[in-house]
Amino acid sequence: MTTQILYPYIETRSDGIVVISSSGIKVRMLIEAYLMVGFNTLVLHDLYPDLTMGEIHSALAYYWDNKAVIDAQIMKVEAFAENYKQANPSNLSRANLESRIQR
Repeated sequence: MTTQILYPYIETRSDGIVVISSSGIKVRMLIEAYLMVGFNTLVLHDLYPDLTMGEIHSALAYYWDNKAVIDAQIMKVEAFAENYKQANPSNLSRANLESRIQR
């Protein structure tokens, strides 16, 4: 019997969050950056210079094989942020900020 290692740099924490083992960086965060920069692994490496290209590609492979899991984590964070913004509206406006600068 052989053991197959699909994602050698990826682990799932006890809370269900998927991270890159060596750094603890959440795969979700890497994927959000990946989607924002237009699918460019070199830019990801610039954003996360402590990660190897192997770790980045392993995280991407994990994402494409488990897209629903990571997408659900992204949606959960986005929903939390939206709920927080609605519960804590900002009282800052352009005029308010400009008056602070002029003091």
